Amino acid sequence: MPLPQLDNLVRARQLKAEPGAQAEIDGLLRSGNARLTDAGKAMLSHESRFDLAYNAAHALSLAALRWLHRIAADPNICHGKPCVKGTRIMVAVILDNLAEGVTAEQIVAEYPPLTLEDVRAAIAYAAALAREEELVPLR
Repeated sequence: MPLPQLDNLVRARQLKAEPGAQAEIDGLLRSGNARLTDAGKAMLSHESRFDLAYNAAHALSLAALRWLHRIAADPNICHGKPCVKGTRIMVAVILDNLAEGVTAEQIVAEYPPLTLEDVRAAIAYAAALAREEELVPLR
């Protein structure tokens, strides 16, 4: 279901928005990575290996969605640039700070609405963009 439809269900109170807790994300990552490791074991049947790889992909995708749930782009906020949801702090500001050597902890201290999970979400968002098939050259 597309994101706008999900947002409509949240507004109509037919679906509860649940931000991911870091412990949940960490558990999904551990589970996904363990299953992916097991899927590489040649002694298992092809069916078992496929099942493990499929479940690994599912767990890792859920972890990514939980992280990315923290990022929003609204045409009425910061000219539609991706921001940490509920703030006017652009993902680009977080990434620029990281590129300059500022630590995640320092960014959180400098921008009080942010959490470490928000900084991780900005990094995950940038990584997802970098994986796109068609990259646009920098100007």
